[in-house]
Amino acid sequence: MKIRYQTGFASLIQFIVISILGVPHALVSIISSCSSDHTNCVSNMIVSLIFFILTIIWFGFMAALGFYAQDKRNSKLAFLLIGCEAANAIVAGYINLPGDTNLLDKSINLIDTILSIWIIILAFQLMRAKGGRVVKKHHIVKNIKKSL
Repeated sequence: MKIRYQTGFASLIQFIVISILGVPHALVSIISSCSSDHTNCVSNMIVSLIFFILTIIWFGFMAALGFYAQDKRNSKLAFLLIGCEAANAIVAGYINLPGDTNLLDKSINLIDTILSIWIIILAFQLMRAKGGRVVKKHHIVKNIKKSL
């Protein structure tokens, strides 16, 4: 199966990966905050849980948007997906990645940035197709062969 315009499948992969990697991130955050400060352990746990839930909601929204853009082959939806993924890539790659000191946080942000760029490329191809099928342009290669 070639993935040329399957933004839904790619955004679902992103949703699953970030959801799975979010669990150890939340656990490390809770354990580190509870081991250093026992008085704010419960409040830090609640904040970490809320942050995890908001992250799941955000990536679930982008997965639904990816499936809807793929299903309708709508260039406006693909452009909206590009905007959401670009915001995600900026936050994960430019803001969070350099500032993180934890290796787990750096790896999660790097994976998130790579997946966001991948989905941006797929959504750009979908947007460029303008509702049609996404195909490779073989006529350029044929014209070069004819001229030789």
